[in-house]
Amino acid sequence: MYSKANEEEMFLMVKEWQDSKLSQKQYCREHNLAYHRFHHYYRKFRGRQAKPTSSNFVQIKPATGSPFAEVSFPGGNRIIFHQPVSIEYLKGLAG
Repeated sequence: MYSKANEEEMFLMVKEWQDSKLSQKQYCREHNLAYHRFHHYYRKFRGRQAKPTSSNFVQIKPATGSPFAEVSFPGGNRIIFHQPVSIEYLKGLAG
């Protein structure tokens, strides 16, 4: 088990690696680190950076004079609604 101080030191090394032009394996060779250990902390570091999402839908509040809602699809297509629509209708669009 590694200490909290050791974890923070490794996170600093991950940040240093990100700023370098080296691959993870090259960085580990140059800093005499075991690749599996570095990668373990890299995954932990990434986990701290990730922002969890709870739903594909985001609550929106319309502004005066602007569209009520906009749905963007992965292919780049968009649908803009200028009046209220039900959540069931929006969910049906994804189907």
